[in-house]
Amino acid sequence: MNEGLTRLEQHEGQLGNFVEELDVLLSSFPEDGTPLVVFGDFNIHLEKPHATDFISLLASFDLKRLITTCTRKSGIQLDLVYTRNCITDNILVTPLHVSDHFLITFSLQLSTPAPPILPPVTFRRNLRSLSPANLSSAVSSSLPSPSQFSSLDVNTATDTLFSTLTSSLDQICPLSSRPARATHSNPWLSEVLREHRTELRAAERKWRKSKDTSDLSMYQSLLSSFSVDVHAAKSSHFHNKIKSTSNSRSLFKTFNSLICPPPPPPTSSLTADDFANFFTDKTITISSQFSAPHTGTQTNLSHSQ
Repeated sequence: MNEGLTRLEQHEGQLGNFVEELDVLLSSFPEDGTPLVVFGDFNIHLEKPHATDFISLLASFDLKRLITTCTRKSGIQLDLVYTRNCITDNILVTPLHVSDHFLITFSLQLSTPAPPILPPVTFRRNLRSLSPANLSSAVSSSLPSPSQFSSLDVNTATDTLFSTLTSSLDQICPLSSRPARATHSNPWLSEVLREHRTELRAAERKWRKSKDTSDLSMYQSLLSSFSVDVHAAKSSHFHNKIKSTSNSRSLFKTFNSLICPPPPPPTSSLTADDFANFFTDKTITISSQFSAPHTGTQTNLSHSQ
């Protein structure tokens, strides 16, 4: 009896080490929708209490077990197949005469990976550098003569004018691209809160322009009300998210985002004295470029008088 308990404890200890190693192995695979198949002779009786950690671990990685009949001649099921982000069908378990393991065959349909998401890009023209004279000259030289242009039908003349304007702008003020400003997703920010935020910003602009005490009181009142509404919306969002989450990994990520928020951006090392010195030095540099006024003429005039 004691020897049987000792073997059981050793088996459970080995299972614990295996679960830890399997956790490390599965964590190395990216969770980007790539199909994953885990299979083999795990030698784990799923109906036993000590298999709970093993089952919970695979479920936390969204791995689903392929349901089959018994895979051993003894009538037990120790050969397991787990899949993620793929479809299986035509499952067949075939006994083999040379082994006590059965052959498991199935068809596997891999999902097509999603195309990579390219960073958003904005396009702009530096219209401040546009000279009306240069634009007029470029358009005039590209358009057909007045007699030829007047002979065209309306659609052709319109297309010719638009294409000429576009090509002239591309030549003088070409389009330049730059990465769009990334905005953080705020799922708790409802349309009502967006409207309140717009009203709050309008009230702030009005107060900064007028410097009136009544406008300041209105801005402070809207700011206090908006802060309360944002706090209530965040609390409700995360409460519902935690309550509806059954996946332990997703739950851990939610708690981690609340307990360990992203660090704030680094503070600037510039001080007010740095700005003052910069403008002082710039003023001195500009002043030194001017020549000293000539006083000889004034001296001669004073002597002549």
